[in-house]
Amino acid sequence: MSLRGYKRKSAPAPWATEPALGGKPVTSVLRDGVLYETYIGDPLAKFKLAAARRSRPRRRSRRMSRLMAYYNEVVKPEYLEANPLCAVHYDHHHPADQIHHTHGKAGTLMLDKRFFKGVCAGGHAFIQDEPAAARRAGLLCPRGQWNHAPEDAETRRLRALMRDIANGHRP
Repeated sequence: MSLRGYKRKSAPAPWATEPALGGKPVTSVLRDGVLYETYIGDPLAKFKLAAARRSRPRRRSRRMSRLMAYYNEVVKPEYLEANPLCAVHYDHHHPADQIHHTHGKAGTLMLDKRFFKGVCAGGHAFIQDEPAAARRAGLLCPRGQWNHAPEDAETRRLRALMRDIANGHRP
């Protein structure tokens, strides 16, 4: 292969020129305390800056964050203090350190203590691994009732409580 007629470049390609090599930033964006810079001729400049400007979507909404904070700070400790033994093993060698939601966690069921069972980690694993035996023992709801809260006064009270918590008013 002949290199006849090839002109040597007098300088490296602009996008290969970084600050360490003497390049000058053209555009910069500050996001979350990090400075993002692009350089002359960078073919990915518009994508880098767009990514720097874009904010990350929330993992949880503000409403759900407030509800989970109330659940973890108030509901869960109160229930485990009132029910210290595992509902699966029934002895002092297995203290309850988790809450099993027998009817699910959708809507008001997340805060409805009528459908909670205090369990240890081994008891929780048993419920998940053996649903038929857990259902016979009353640790799971009957088929077809998962994530369905009953329409009664307690559910209406919990719905109002959840609305207050979501609006930032803690009881």
